[in-house]
Amino acid sequence: QSTLQRLGLLAGVHAARPASLARAVLTSRSGVAAGFDLARGSWGLSRKSLDTAIADAAQAAGAELSMGVRVQRFDQVNGGYTIEARSNGRIIEIRCRALIAACGRSSSSELPPRSQAAPESGLVGIKRHYKNVSMPPQVELYFFEGGYIGLAPIEGGIVNLCLLASRKALEGAEKDPAGLIEALAGRIPGIGNRLAGGEPIEASLLAAAPVDLWRKADPWDSVACVGDAAVMIPPLAGDGIAAALRSVELCAPLAHAYLSGDLTLERWRQAYRSRWHASFDRPLALTRRLETWLGSAVGSNLLLGVGSILPPVARRLAGMTRSRANSAPPFMT
Repeated sequence: QSTLQRLGLLAGVHAARPASLARAVLTSRSGVAAGFDLARGSWGLSRKSLDTAIADAAQAAGAELSMGVRVQRFDQVNGGYTIEARSNGRIIEIRCRALIAACGRSSSSELPPRSQAAPESGLVGIKRHYKNVSMPPQVELYFFEGGYIGLAPIEGGIVNLCLLASRKALEGAEKDPAGLIEALAGRIPGIGNRLAGGEPIEASLLAAAPVDLWRKADPWDSVACVGDAAVMIPPLAGDGIAAALRSVELCAPLAHAYLSGDLTLERWRQAYRSRWHASFDRPLALTRRLETWLGSAVGSNLLLGVGSILPPVARRLAGMTRSRANSAPPFMT
């Protein structure tokens, strides 16, 4: 919530009535479980509600929001940028002095990130919302061979389900996303029990592939990149959206200084890269190691076994996967 407060977003996000989350429980494929308390003030909120709150706050602050405009490419020209976009079936051109890429993991080779996983080598991600699911205010994560699946309450009494798995792990299951979820619910008792009385919200079903968790981080790929455009935080950490907002917190004052004439473009690039790496490199490296360890049968049993005996250790380790915007070196022009 501190990042939301500093960005002027806290009131708008709070108005969306996010679910309060108190604990996280991780369960290995053999049933070893470890639980720990989450940081005070942890919330669960759908991406749609969060995006709406952010867009409303930006417009209230004077930003212009153009819906239905899809950027296709951009070029750096004459100290600024020319953007080619599609709107209502026609190509339009937009010119600007500064450009920040917040296009997620993108689906175009013309936009950051330019380094993409081959379709056959990446992971598969699936998300779905459910109603009438009875569960406590906690995040639950279940590991299986080749991936993991999680549940968490969000606003309106809805539960969010997300899963990430290798293509190999999903071989033999149903080919459609809904079928994959049903197959895993049949294999994983914890998921099956939770979803037994739940009703899927059909419009909420989304799938994405390939998902590349090992792409090299690059906070400046021709332009400043924030969120997944810079790097994708493994969902295991449960910190992707918060990390994206923290990258915005790092980038925004530098962009302002550049537009105000107090900073050159090169100095902006250098300062943002330095601050980004100081904030994200260590937690990202740890999260990737945990992704590997918890993905193995032996590693998950060992780590979660220790965590079940010593919950403070588990909580400390989880905290170390969080980036901190204030851990970056001070900005100096």
